[in-house]
Amino acid sequence: MARNRTFLQDSLHKDNRAAKDTAQQTLDELTAGYIKRLPGKLDAIRLATRSLLGEANTRHALSELQTLVHKLSGSAGAYDCSAVGTAARTYENLIESCLDSGAEPDSATLDQFAQNLARLESAISLRLSEYTTPRPESSK
Repeated sequence: MARNRTFLQDSLHKDNRAAKDTAQQTLDELTAGYIKRLPGKLDAIRLATRSLLGEANTRHALSELQTLVHKLSGSAGAYDCSAVGTAARTYENLIESCLDSGAEPDSATLDQFAQNLARLESAISLRLSEYTTPRPESSK
């Protein structure tokens, strides 16, 4: 009886380990896909930021930019991109304060937008380089 119990425990342990490995592999694949899509997300944010300069309806342009940055801010942490999320959250806060004020962004505010965009670009660039740089195998 004890032997059957040990066999069953070993079997369950192996099944549990295999399930964890499969779950981790799936998570790794999802993270890789997310990281590969970051340049496209950044391009959309760049375009929305630049549109503020020539947009007649600045409030609409700010709302569109806020939506893009908010989505990035909310999703980045779930995909092991915390620095990207932090940079996006900081940018989102600036956009929200501009929207809340109801005023048209002045040149100083637009400079802050450019600085926040640059921080976001840096965070994404760093995450992409970390992702594409091969990691050394650990010695056993």
